[in-house]
Amino acid sequence: MTPTRIDTTQLRAAVTLASERLAEAINALEPFLAILPDAERASVPRARTDFPAAARTLAAESGQHPEVVAATDYDADAVVEDLDNVDAIAPLSAAVARLQRMLDDSRLLWLAEAYVPSLELYGVAKVRAKKDGKLAQAILPLAEMFTVPRRRRSPAPESE
Repeated sequence: MTPTRIDTTQLRAAVTLASERLAEAINALEPFLAILPDAERASVPRARTDFPAAARTLAAESGQHPEVVAATDYDADAVVEDLDNVDAIAPLSAAVARLQRMLDDSRLLWLAEAYVPSLELYGVAKVRAKKDGKLAQAILPLAEMFTVPRRRRSPAPESE
């Protein structure tokens, strides 16, 4: 694995700038967007991806059937407004999803780039640390992390 080298000072500056801009975005959008409790989120019906187009057609045609609309709580203007709101936030969803993917992939890559050589060095140092107390102390945090407790074997059943 070839390590990527990123100037951490420049990265921290970029993160600070991005954090400020994200805070601005959150402040601008917070009055308009919802945050559902987990239980409510789990109970909200999920619309199919082809629903918005069909719902717009229904809203446009609903005025032709007032007797059917009167039998429900249907409000065509409210339905169209909700669909327009979904369309309005779509560009942000794509950008935020891309940003989250970039963050996740960078974290994964950088941790792997740190993990692989550390594991390799630990493997060599572990052998030498048996005779070098100072080295044993240096690798202790990794030794504790890499140590896997052995499973206890169940006693063999006694035969009669």
